[in-house]
Amino acid sequence: MVGISEAMDRFGMTARALHYYEQRGLIRSRRRPDRSRCYDAAGILTLTWIARLRRLGIRLADIETLLRDDLDEARVMAGARALLRSRQAAVAAELERIGDVLAFLAGDRKIEPWAHPEVPLRRRAREALRRDRAAEPTDQAWPRG
Repeated sequence: MVGISEAMDRFGMTARALHYYEQRGLIRSRRRPDRSRCYDAAGILTLTWIARLRRLGIRLADIETLLRDDLDEARVMAGARALLRSRQAAVAAELERIGDVLAFLAGDRKIEPWAHPEVPLRRRAREALRRDRAAEPTDQAWPRG
């Protein structure tokens, strides 16, 4: 059993953080005869994972999901890798959008509103259809549809 002071020192966490993790159901503490909190081996393992994953920048809600079922190292690490890859893809997409805007502001590029990912797909499809129709021959015999 590890006391709260030792857990705070070992994991670089505040007492408030430990209480919060307990409130969220991530860890359980036991009470010593002097009423101080202490953590068993399972709690220490969970705190070890929380500290590692927080250092990687993973949000607590995601940590809760990763640690919900069990603490199998391979499964937790695979889940953390998947989360970080997803975040990496989102950041790459955001950097690309920023690059487009910077190029637009520099006058190097025109941004097509229909190509922007936040514009709903339906609107982009309508814009593409309008462009296609504008490019069609004007012969009245040409079927429209």
